Amino acid sequence: MQHRHLTADEPTITAIDSYLERGSHRDFRELLRRIQRDPYGPWAKAAEQAAARNDEVYRGKTELIKLVVARWRADALERGRSV
Repeated sequence: MQHRHLTADEPTITAIDSYLERGSHRDFRELLRRIQRDPYGPWAKAAEQAAARNDEVYRGKTELIKLVVARWRADALERGRSV
């Protein structure tokens, strides 16, 4: 998804909001893949912040983000990856 607030390294909460609000299913899957690759990284942190402030706006996507971030962080800890 193209967005003026979006860069490969440092996503903004505004860019994540755009993924959640206007992104296609394909865009949302890409967002989840970026989070899964590094559940402690900038994509996960920005998505977590966007989900926290827009909980009721995006039709369940924010709940999914919260769940997968928590799960993928737990998996990372089991594999020896820490914060």
